[in-house]
Amino acid sequence: MRIFTWSFLFLFHFKTFATEPKLLKNVVLTYKTELGTSIPEMQQLVKNFAQNQITLIIKDDWYMKTETSGQNQGTVLVDNKNKNAYIIYDKTQEVEKATYWTVDGVEGNVDAFIPDSRKTLLNSSNERDTILGYPCIKYEVVKSSYKSPTVSSMYIWVTDSIEIPQTRYEISSKTKVVSPIIPEAIPVSGVVLKLAATENNITLTYTATSLSTKPIVEETFNIPEAYTKIGF
Repeated sequence: MRIFTWSFLFLFHFKTFATEPKLLKNVVLTYKTELGTSIPEMQQLVKNFAQNQITLIIKDDWYMKTETSGQNQGTVLVDNKNKNAYIIYDKTQEVEKATYWTVDGVEGNVDAFIPDSRKTLLNSSNERDTILGYPCIKYEVVKSSYKSPTVSSMYIWVTDSIEIPQTRYEISSKTKVVSPIIPEAIPVSGVVLKLAATENNITLTYTATSLSTKPIVEETFNIPEAYTKIGF
């Protein structure tokens, strides 16, 4: 069961700002995630699927995403230079070789068959906020083919001060499919530093809690030697 996944893989065709943001080629970006409900009988289920923290690490041709808990707990690793992908399971100390593709590529293929399938309507608000020192504009997501009618509200906070490299990966193995995290699945000019949505009395919030541009050592992307290898 993948709560919210089908609702939030929306792929937007829009440019949010006129100015060109600063591209951060080496970055560590961490989001706090909160999933909650007011329905007592669903609270344990929501707790089981909730992530506490998601961290993105990007350096040159490397992309890494780590989730500290929840359904997709573990790490996904993409080596763009050698066209390899891996899913690392820390609980079982296993590494599974996987395949990957960018959502941009899938988006183009779908658009060829279903014109305007990803067209999205946003309402820009007068609300401004500052997250991690970056000025943000709040937008309401009014319409999207990837927004289910059961989603009663959806908002994103976007900064145009910075931009990060490709993060819209789908990683697939024989046992698992891992989608991009929701805020960075949205191709805006800038970075989504917060997302809040409500569906069927379940609320989902991503909030960026730290962003570092300090040098990242290559060893960060090493596969643990002691882990059992699957599909190599």
